[in-house]
Parts: sequence; structure tokens; C-alpha cells
Amino acid sequence: FAFRLPPWHPEGLFWYHPHPHGVSDGQVLGGMSGAIVVGDLLKYFPQFRGVPERILLIKDFQGVRNGKPATILNVNGDPSPHFNIFAGQNQFWRIANVGADAYVNLHLEGKRFLVLARDGNRVVQPVWQDSLVLPPAARAEVIVNGGAPGRTSRLFATPIQFQTDTVWLGTLTTQGLASGGTAAAGRGAVPPRDGTLADSIRRLFNARANARRTFTFRSPTGSGSAFTINGDTFKVGTINTRVPLGNVEDWTLVNDSDELHVSHIHQLDFLVMDDGTGRADTLSLRDVVNMPPNSTV
Repeated sequence: FAFRLPPWHPEGLFWYHPHPHGVSDGQVLGGMSGAIVVGDLLKYFPQFRGVPERILLIKDFQGVRNGKPATILNVNGDPSPHFNIFAGQNQFWRIANVGADAYVNLHLEGKRFLVLARDGNRVVQPVWQDSLVLPPAARAEVIVNGGAPGRTSRLFATPIQFQTDTVWLGTLTTQGLASGGTAAAGRGAVPPRDGTLADSIRRLFNARANARRTFTFRSPTGSGSAFTINGDTFKVGTINTRVPLGNVEDWTLVNDSDELHVSHIHQLDFLVMDDGTGRADTLSLRDVVNMPPNSTV
């Protein structure tokens, strides 16, 4: 395949998967998804140029654990991978939840993530986070730093709805310094705030909406019922909403159910004006947003 990308296309981590209606869930559960890396994100963070890079793709499938049905997670197809890092070294990790159903709250024991981009969009100001909440389709591009030689840190996911146990996903081991001091490449202060990106996000935040729309998501409630948005099920060939090119719209997403939902718009980014708690997220644009049970976003 050859893809022609416009020069304004965001640079970062994206992904692909099959999308035939009615069977895509089973196909993605079967492993049919992967990563697409566009451009050079680190050119915006020059102090990290040249650091080692890893791509970590988290997937889920339905299996058996301790004799009971369970969601089994893996990283790049491995249920227990092992990673190495040198003492003091920075590594650039591109992490994506490219599975079908699992919500992942990712931790790296004793370490923090320096977030450079989310959902293929660089951030205004890199920020340290203790964990990464990655619903299906979400991505995070982060810097991880090595600790003292010999230290082992476990990569794990803590429970979110429908997941009852902490799941160990892998192990990171810190080795001695690399020869020639290359292990410390890219160390330094957090990159400065991106004023140009901040101005663009501020303009969008303050823009006057051309229209306001509400989309209400409901989950199946019984045998034969189906997921609906504004009372409608998906129909091939039907266009439910038309938005004029260039318009700015204010969308309200209502999760009218007792389970987590995620809203993911293909080929379009948005600014989260209210994450359900009254807070705006002006750190970056997104194409995935969590919708907690019985919430409005």
C-alpha cells in the first residue's frame, strides 16, 4: 500500500485494523491490528533525538486464567516480555492499545512516564504521569528513564471496569552504563512549552461554535438489543450527521449506561472542553475520549 499524507498531517503513532460492520470486534480480538508511525515526532523535542525507541502494542483476547474466563493482555504478542534499559538512559516508548475491548491503566513500577504525545498529537507541555489510561484505540508516546543498575521494574495494568485483577505485562531491567556514555543520551530538563501549539489550541477553545449537538450512547439491555447512538443503530450507507467543512462544533457526549464507553473519531481530532468532571484538557488534541458510566463529556 502507498499512502499519500498531506504536509499538515500530525506526526506520531497511529494504528490500523479491519472495520467490516459486525465482525471487526472478533477480527481485532484475533490480533488483526498494528502500528503506523507518521513523521518524526522527536524533531519537536530535540534533546531526545537519537534515543532508543520501542513500539509497545497492547492487545487483548478472551482466554482462561485460574480456571475462569478472563481477558488476557499481551504486548507485541508476548504475554510476558522483557525489556532492557541502561542506567540513566532515556528510551522513547510509543505505546498503543490496539485491542478490541480492554481498558488499560498502565504503570511502570517505581517510574514515571514523560508524556510527549497522545493519540498522535504532540502535547503543549510534556508532563510527568504515574500511569497511562489507555482505552481501546488510545496511544501515548513517552520518555522512560533508566534507574540504578540491576533494578527491575514491572510493567502492569491495574483494574478498570470488567477487569478484576492487576495484570503483569512485562519486566524492565536496568543494566550498567553503556560504553562511551551513550546511555545518558538525551538527558536534561523537560522540553519547553510549545507556544505555537498552545496558541492554536487556545484559538479553538475560544472559537464560537457554529452548531451544538448531543450524542447519547446506550448499551444493550437484553437479548436482541443493540448499541445505539441517539436511538439509532448503525446502518451501512446511512449518514446520520453532516458537518460543513471548516465549521467548529460543540459536541456533548452522553453515556446513558452503567458501563464504560470510549468515543473514537476516525481521521479527526478534537479538543476536550469538559472531561466529565468540569475540567478542560488543553494539553493536546485527541481522537479518543473516555466516557465513564452515566456521564456527560
